[in-house]
Amino acid sequence: MKNILLLPIFFLLIFSGKAFSQLTGEGEQTESSEVAVEQVLGMFDGIINEGLIDNISEILPNDAVIVNYGAGDFSGEGFTDVTISYKTKETSSHNLNVIFLINEDDKEFKIMKEMEVEWVDVPYDVAFSISEGTCVFTYREDKKWRFQRYFFYNNTIFLLQDETIDV
Repeated sequence: MKNILLLPIFFLLIFSGKAFSQLTGEGEQTESSEVAVEQVLGMFDGIINEGLIDNISEILPNDAVIVNYGAGDFSGEGFTDVTISYKTKETSSHNLNVIFLINEDDKEFKIMKEMEVEWVDVPYDVAFSISEGTCVFTYREDKKWRFQRYFFYNNTIFLLQDETIDV
């Protein structure tokens, strides 16, 4: 009976390690990273035009692995802006690069803010929500959640709210 129970647990441990390495980009080859970026960017099809999708691909490093993204109008200009968290081979372990892209007249994206943040439990600790003309950016700092609300006005990104909540 014990052997029967150990076998499924063994397989779960083997496959969960592979899934986690794919999620974090650990052990990823450049070629498969590019495929991952293209697959994620394909999700933008129908949300933004093909030229803007190509523009994101040009902005991101060649070895980028996209972990999470947010899309919506936080500039208030009526166009879809994008925030992306990603890893590269140079990104420290348990860190993600974050980039805020403002859509300029539906022609190209302009980088408005870049930062590197640490994730605690899983890379999805770093997340975005874009609504009502703002972008809420959340991530963990040790045992606390950090919520930052950004607003874009007059070619500048402003931090409207910065709140830390104990877990």
